[in-house]
This record gives sequence, structure tokens and C-alpha cells, in this order.
Amino acid sequence: MYSDSTYSDSLKADLQELSNVPEISVNAFLSSENVSVGDTLTYTVALSVDAPVVLPVIAQSSVNAKGISQESVKQVSSREISQGKTISKVEFVYTLSVNDTGNLSLPKLSFAIPQGDSLPLVIQSEPYSFYVESPFNPLPFLGGLFCAFAIVLVAFLKKKKQVKSKGVVLICITS
Repeated sequence: MYSDSTYSDSLKADLQELSNVPEISVNAFLSSENVSVGDTLTYTVALSVDAPVVLPVIAQSSVNAKGISQESVKQVSSREISQGKTISKVEFVYTLSVNDTGNLSLPKLSFAIPQGDSLPLVIQSEPYSFYVESPFNPLPFLGGLFCAFAIVLVAFLKKKKQVKSKGVVLICITS
């Protein structure tokens, strides 16, 4: 449960005030822009509501999509008081594993804020798209480099053997 001291005393009254449609903002971001297959990422959806207490927010969907698996989710709640205005902040931090390449998209996520006896207020995030690259595999490059080195070495040894078999003798003349 939350540790906000005003939470238990005034929650019902504050939730009824929310029926006047509070200021709500939803921001989402991915931990990295350079993504390869096999990477583990965090996807954060931050909800900010103009409310005097930390509000309970319930996630109603998951991030599972083609090429993406949700490993875990964590919820972090806080409130901020600035210039006499109280903002309730809730972050959902999803840990994702990527197992496909190309253009991938995280779906819209739904979150519900209870409003006393009436229906909950449902908020949705926007879908989030990003590109996943194939991981760089150095083995073909290293294999080609090794083959080129072997060919040059064989050619050098063959040339050295030819020079030795011809019996070329170097004569140094000194005065």
C-alpha cells in the first residue's frame, strides 16, 4: 500500500472531485534507441494526474506483442507539490526482451483510475514503434580475414621456396 499520510483519510472525497476531469498527461519512452535482437529494455509509461493524493492506478493491459516479450512490470507512485499544485505521478516500468528484427510496435496500454462509486477513468498510452537491428556477428569477418592471411602466407612461402630452389646467389662486392 502507499505511504501517503493523507491517502486513507481523504481518498474518497478526492476521487469524487476527479469526476470533474482532472489534468492528465501520459508519457512513454524506451530505454534505448539502438536495439538489437536479444536486448533487454525498459519501457516506461508515466502518468501524471492533477490530484491532491497519490492515486491508485491499475494497469489493464500488457506489452506483449510480435517480437517482444514482457518479462516484468513494476509500479512506482509518488506525488509532487509545486507552486501550490499537487500532482500524483505513477510510473509503470516494463522490462522487455526483444526476439525479432525489423519494425516492432508496442501496443496501446490501458490504465484505470478508480473514481469512487462511478466507473473508473480509463487512460490509454499511444502505441510506440521502434526498429530492431540484427546483432553484429564478427565470425564471418574474422573467418574471411583468417583465409586472406593464410593465402598471403602460402604465397609468400611458395615464393621463398622458388627463390631457394633456383639457387640464386647474391654476391656482394666490396672495394
